[in-house]
Amino acid sequence: MPLCEANHFAIVQDITTLGPQEQDQLKNYFKKVIFPMLTPMVFNSRHVFPALMNKVLVFGVLKHNPA
Repeated sequence: MPLCEANHFAIVQDITTLGPQEQDQLKNYFKKVIFPMLTPMVFNSRHVFPALMNKVLVFGVLKHNPA
């Protein structure tokens, strides 16, 4: 986190802490810039692990289903 802050990156953990105009700006930025670059991949016991390309940013999301 200090590296992000040192480079003027804002860490938003809860969008409701932002004002209405800031929320709209963040949502528009996500829709126009980030979302078009996302490629969903499924990884579970029924799918082989996907091949990951070099020199690209890769992040994962884990969804826990307590049921």
